[in-house]
Amino acid sequence: MSVTTVPIHPIKKGSLTKIWIGVLFIAVAAMGIAYAGTQDVVVNGASNEQFLAANAGEDGVITTESGLQYKVIKPGEGTSPTLTDTALVKYEGTLRDGTVFDANEQ
Repeated sequence: MSVTTVPIHPIKKGSLTKIWIGVLFIAVAAMGIAYAGTQDVVVNGASNEQFLAANAGEDGVITTESGLQYKVIKPGEGTSPTLTDTALVKYEGTLRDGTVFDANEQ
């Protein structure tokens, strides 16, 4: 068995600087795109308090003492569970823009 050595060629002068300039450019472009994407929400979107106040007025929306708002879309059928029973609940948590952040497919 023999070992073959492969010479490593040095990086050309200034290449490392060009790489870092490219990385910096991409980071600045990404921040600019993120900023531009949030401007529409900041300018046109309602505040959380305005949204919660408007949502509380919709049909079927229930607000708890802590401020949690929920809506029962389809009530369950049958007897109510007791303390020793296990209940499987199907739910879907969404953000204001409709993005699902949590769901349970029971």
